[in-house]
Amino acid sequence: RERFGIPAEGLNPTEPAADVLDPPSWDHYIGQARAKLELQIRLQSAIERGARLPHTLVLAGPGSGKTTLVSLIAAEAGLPLVVLNRPPKNNDAFLDVLAPVLRGGLLFVDEIHNWGPTMQGALMQLTEDGVLDTGSGPVNVSKVTLIGATTDPQKLLRPLRDRFTCRPEFVPYSVEEIGDILEGMLERSGVELDAGVIGELAAAADDNPRMARHLAEAARDLAVTGMPTTAAAILAFVGVAPDGLTRDHLGYLEKLATCKHGQAGLKTMATLLQLPTGELHELERSLTARGLVCYAGSAGRQITPGGRARISKTT
Repeated sequence: RERFGIPAEGLNPTEPAADVLDPPSWDHYIGQARAKLELQIRLQSAIERGARLPHTLVLAGPGSGKTTLVSLIAAEAGLPLVVLNRPPKNNDAFLDVLAPVLRGGLLFVDEIHNWGPTMQGALMQLTEDGVLDTGSGPVNVSKVTLIGATTDPQKLLRPLRDRFTCRPEFVPYSVEEIGDILEGMLERSGVELDAGVIGELAAAADDNPRMARHLAEAARDLAVTGMPTTAAAILAFVGVAPDGLTRDHLGYLEKLATCKHGQAGLKTMATLLQLPTGELHELERSLTARGLVCYAGSAGRQITPGGRARISKTT
């Protein structure tokens, strides 16, 4: 506090503030206009009819704002929300998770394609029969709406996939939309940045709202502590290059470059980087889009001349 000149009376750890970075309403949620409109229509229809919301499958990648949008749906409908990022061990554990929404609510399952066949079967029970078999017998779960998110719907069991009548698809964000998202977050944080700085940060966010959030948090923390808030200072603080590559991206390129002929399979890269395959796929999405990595058939992924030049530039 003394170093940064923050008065002690300005801190109150017993009363944590709400996360002002989150959009407070539908109107403040920027981007994904088509998906947002479809969800709003489905939601309004369900409210008018007094019916349960339809089971929904959101086609979107990591960090694209899915959880935020689902939270807004729950708030608009006045329903409790349970978020699951990994499958429970069995149906009894699943029932414990569902307790807050059994009388009506939303269950959001991110990366739903990572659930194995057994637990996908439990989701099929929920969506088809409205019951869940447990050690104590069948339990009524008919008032629960399942919202799943996936980047790979083909990994879902076909009967489960068919139960989703609402399937909004997220599209890439434009630099302008990311800039508006950043500006809104900063405004709600009480931080003012020049339009040029916001533009540089938006370009580095790589069409990903989650990265935009990290940059907004960094800008806020630097501003509060009296540190410089230039684009270069903010990006350096979070370890992101102006072209949007993170330390993980550069680490991926460096490891791949050390492999024979600059080629490696997915398992090899996962071992070298000690990262789950889901995170590797997300890193590769950005790297292949930039032409720094390509796929070489059975040889797996391969670093391109552009990729080698990029890491040479860093070193």
